[in-house]
Amino acid sequence: MRGSLIDITDASIEAAAVEIIDNVQGLVDDLLPGTKLGFVARPEDQETVSMIVATVAHSLGRKVGQFHDREKALCWIRLDWASAAACDCLPITD
Repeated sequence: MRGSLIDITDASIEAAAVEIIDNVQGLVDDLLPGTKLGFVARPEDQETVSMIVATVAHSLGRKVGQFHDREKALCWIRLDWASAAACDCLPITD
């Protein structure tokens, strides 16, 4: 599988929603069709930043998975869905 990873677990996000949308669109536009995008963030960032990233990526036809753990995100990117499920590497769904 092909994929890219965005990991903001050590970042301090101070950007406005519009800035985040613009930055995500720029990143996602460069991805080839079928490329998975793993997005890793602290739990407190999943409700805001991660939601924006997922919404923008999905609206542009990209597969995005949200994670708290970098290794699980990398596993999900590398594997097909069934194999990722067997390894407990599926994205956050709640």
